[in-house]
Amino acid sequence: MPKKTVEELAEANLKGYAETRLGNLEVEELRRLGDLFEIPEFKTIEKELLVKRLIERKKSKSSKPKEEEKKETEDAYDEEEVVLKSSKALPDGEKTKLIPSGEEGVAFEVTVESTPTSTRVIKERHSLHLIAFNSLKLRVGKAALADEWAALFAVFATADVILISEVPHENNLAESNKRGAVMEKALEMHSGDSWQRHVSDPSGPGNLEVHEVFVRHPIRVVDTRTTATSSSGGSFSHAPFSVLLEDTRFEEECDQRFVVTSVHFPPKGKKTERDCQIKNFFEDYSSLAINRLLTPLTAKGAKDAGTTTVNHIVCGDFNCVVTDEIVDLDKHSFKNPLLDARIATSAGLEAYDNFVLSKDAVFAIEAKPLELAVCSQKGLSDHNPIALKLTEVTKVKK
Repeated sequence: MPKKTVEELAEANLKGYAETRLGNLEVEELRRLGDLFEIPEFKTIEKELLVKRLIERKKSKSSKPKEEEKKETEDAYDEEEVVLKSSKALPDGEKTKLIPSGEEGVAFEVTVESTPTSTRVIKERHSLHLIAFNSLKLRVGKAALADEWAALFAVFATADVILISEVPHENNLAESNKRGAVMEKALEMHSGDSWQRHVSDPSGPGNLEVHEVFVRHPIRVVDTRTTATSSSGGSFSHAPFSVLLEDTRFEEECDQRFVVTSVHFPPKGKKTERDCQIKNFFEDYSSLAINRLLTPLTAKGAKDAGTTTVNHIVCGDFNCVVTDEIVDLDKHSFKNPLLDARIATSAGLEAYDNFVLSKDAVFAIEAKPLELAVCSQKGLSDHNPIALKLTEVTKVKK
């Protein structure tokens, strides 16, 4: 039997198609169906959620008699091989079934003659998603890598904050053909949201480079700072770039503000210089409020200042594993690096890229590398992007 066209499927109101069969269609076919079924967000939502929306729209458009609708619903659940979580008799003799919805913490309660209603048993919690990436010059204009950049930007567009290091300094940054402007446009196209782009002051030995930070609406950028020199008078090869963010979607006020700093320290061939710059950075960060955008570093500091706690994240390419031999992170109110020292993040199989989180930040934490299919100087970069997810949690009583 020839495969039906998208238009034929829509005309038949997806007859014979439940979640599994729909899920086997190509994403482009699903998005065309989303357009035909007038699903507003069909261009941007993930495939699994789009399938769910199509099934919901199919049921709402159905005008079949109840007995026929009942049979189709039961057949659909048979096709999906759903494991029933519970079944109980209602006063009118009907049966109710709890089935997985595909969404975390949500189940559908289905009865014979009513449309599903959601039952949430796991509390919904907000998460902040960050990605840091040593971009190897952010070569978005290289034609041979065009498809790879398009695919990577689609992944990046699912995050909230993206920090890019090793970007060549360019004049007239707002011009549409500049590296960061190309990335900003791609993020907005893939996500459907607006993004703010902030660029550090240029620095570095040889050709000047910058950090670029992209922040997704509705997160607000309060302030930014480039730290060019340390308190001892030495300069940073690539000046760290800090951004103060506010995300009011977190329930507790103490979880709503973040200072995120993108770093890129010297290579291992300059070990002494590298270790000195890392040490100076963390020592100054803990002692000089200006380096952290005049925010408190600790809960005690916030209490003494009569303000709320601010969470601090330092991330990027350290070109080493930050150990106590380099700097005592605990002494300067930071946790140990979040990525295990045995996890390679570079083409040389080194654990160079990492996240360092302030000690008083309390979240459920997930950190991991996003391994590129080709991690080399011939690919997008010789470093893998690294991702961090901070999810709000209920804290213990004081």
